[in-house]
Amino acid sequence: LIVVGNGMVGHHCVEQLIAAGALERYRIHVFGEEGQRAYDRVHLSEYFGGRDAESLALSAASLYEHPGLTLHLGVPVLEIDRGRRELDDFGGAALKARIEALGVGVHLSRATQSISAGEEYRYRMNFAGEEFLETDLIVFSAGIRPQDALARQCELALGPRGGIAIDEHCRTSDADIFAIGECAAWNGSVFGLVAPGYQMARNVAAQLCDQDA
Repeated sequence: LIVVGNGMVGHHCVEQLIAAGALERYRIHVFGEEGQRAYDRVHLSEYFGGRDAESLALSAASLYEHPGLTLHLGVPVLEIDRGRRELDDFGGAALKARIEALGVGVHLSRATQSISAGEEYRYRMNFAGEEFLETDLIVFSAGIRPQDALARQCELALGPRGGIAIDEHCRTSDADIFAIGECAAWNGSVFGLVAPGYQMARNVAAQLCDQDA
């Protein structure tokens, strides 16, 4: 059983699986893109106030010492081979060209390092390297964005505004793959709160262990 993501919801799902006895029937592998085990993201700001990182961890390291449970940290999952399909970015390039034809500049793969006073315009956005862009107005867009790149790669169905489409049982368009948390879209909506994610985690754990969800 593979769990992709070691965030709060993914970790809660693992806890629910263990509580339901899943380790008696599955070997569970958990993959986390970050280099540390699951932590309390809701209270992450307290770290900058002096709280130590270990106290933010959602479990002791000993949780992953069980022989049936393996945690892979710093290992992003880049691909799911469901049939050796190949995706190209022709559509993305075509869309970019259409947008630029309207007079809108599209800057991809740009990491803003700092914002300073501009010379010709009010602000200068300084990107990694020596590139920059000057402008009179900067709009910050804050909020969640479903991390569905892996689902796109393996051609799972997506919600109309992104996110991995799921049914009422949290199953994706591939019956062997579940999606929970902020990456999942139910009835076209993505839920950016931890409580719905935890409910999804409990639901999936119960199904995998043949219990009532």
